Amino acid sequence: MIYIAQVIAYTGLLWAIYALLLRDRPIHRFNRTYLLLSTILPFAIPFITLPQQTYSRVANITDLGVQLPEIVVGQALKPQTEAATDWLLVAYVAVALTLLAVMTVRWLKLYRVIKRSKAIPQQGYTLLMHTRYGPGSWGKYIFLPEGMVDDTIIKHELAHIQLKHTADVIWINLLQCLCWPNIFLHLLKKELKQLHEYQADVIACNDKTAYQELLVASLFNTCTLPFTHSFIIHPIKRRIKMLNKKMNPNKNRVAAIAALAITGAVAFNMVALQSCKRKQWAADVKTADNRTTNANNQITYTDENGKRRYAAEMPEFDRNIMEYIGKNIVYPEYAKKNKIEGKVMVRVLIDTLGNVLEKEITQSPDASLSQAVMDMLDKMPKWKTNMQKGKPGTEYLLPVLFKLDNKKTAYLYTPDDKTKKQ
Repeated sequence: MIYIAQVIAYTGLLWAIYALLLRDRPIHRFNRTYLLLSTILPFAIPFITLPQQTYSRVANITDLGVQLPEIVVGQALKPQTEAATDWLLVAYVAVALTLLAVMTVRWLKLYRVIKRSKAIPQQGYTLLMHTRYGPGSWGKYIFLPEGMVDDTIIKHELAHIQLKHTADVIWINLLQCLCWPNIFLHLLKKELKQLHEYQADVIACNDKTAYQELLVASLFNTCTLPFTHSFIIHPIKRRIKMLNKKMNPNKNRVAAIAALAITGAVAFNMVALQSCKRKQWAADVKTADNRTTNANNQITYTDENGKRRYAAEMPEFDRNIMEYIGKNIVYPEYAKKNKIEGKVMVRVLIDTLGNVLEKEITQSPDASLSQAVMDMLDKMPKWKTNMQKGKPGTEYLLPVLFKLDNKKTAYLYTPDDKTKKQ
C-alpha cells in the first residue's frame, strides 16, 4: 500500500505540472507525450534508486560494534498485523477485478454494435452505418448513427484512427482499473481525451467559422458509446478557444522546457530521497568508542589527526532481520515451564563473505535461552556484503528479549511450523 500511495503522490505532482504549464497550449504532440509519460513514470519511480556512492576503504579498523534493536520472542503481534494487511490486499484486488469486469462488459457492448452494424470498408478505416451511436470512432471503425454525414466529421474521426488515439484510451482505462485509488488518473484521462480532440480538430478544420458552426450544430445530435472518440466532447468551449488561439512558438517552447526541467528535478529528488532512506534496523545503532554509523549504514570513525573517515560498507541482512529472528527462535520448553524470562545479549561477527563467523553470549538469564539463540544463529543464511577480502569483519551486538505472554491469545513462532500455535 505504500507503493500505491507513492504512485498517487507522483501522479499528482506530474498532473500539477501539466495543469500549470502545459494545459490548453497548442503544442499537442508534446502534451500528448507528457500526459502518457505521466501515466508511466509514477509507477516506475518507486523502483529506481541511485547507485550507492563508493567510499574509500580504510584498513586496520577493528572491533566495529553495532547494536541492533531489541527483538522480543514469545509475544508475536505480527501475525494479526499481517492478517489485516492481507485482508486489505484482498479488498484492493477485489475492487480492481470488479472494475476490470465492468470495463470488459462495456467493451463487449462496443463489439456487439460493431458486429450488428452495416460495415463499408474504406481505405484505412471501416464505416459502420445505422449504428444509432456516433458520430465517433474506435480502433479502425467510424460509427455513424444513420447514413452518411458531413465529410468534415469523417475527416475528424479518421484523424483519431491515424493518430492511434484508441491505444491511449485502452492504456489509461486499464491503469485506472489496476490503480483505482489514484484519482489523478481520471484527471489525466480527461485531459488526454480532450487533447485527442484538439489534434483531430487541427487536421479536420479547413474553415474555422464553418467548423465551429458544425461543432455547435452537432452538440445535441450525438449518442456516445463507452471508450469511443465522439465528434462532440465537452467542454466544447475549450475546443473552440483552441481553434482560435494564436501560436506563440517562443512561449510554448519555454513552457515545454520548464515542464521537462521541473519534472526531471522532481523525479531526481524523489529517487534520491528513496536511495538514502534508512535501513529497517539502522535507525538506532550504537557503536563503540569514536565510531558511528550514518543514515547510509556506513561506519565512520575519527583517525589520529581528528579527520572523519569512512569504513567499508557494513554487511546487511537481505530480509527483515527482526521478523527472521522472531520466526526462527524456539522458546525453550524448560524456560516456559519454569517461567524464565529475560534478555540474551549475543555478539556476532560477520566476515567479508557474509558468514556468521563468531558467536558469543555476553549476557543471559538462563542457559536454555542462550542455546535457543545460538541454534538460530547456526541456521542463519549469509549476509550481503561488499567488503574487500582481508579486511576486518563487522561486529554486531544482538539483544533478544524472551518474554512470556500470560494472555490466552499469545502466539509463538517455531522454525518447523510457520503457522500460529497457542
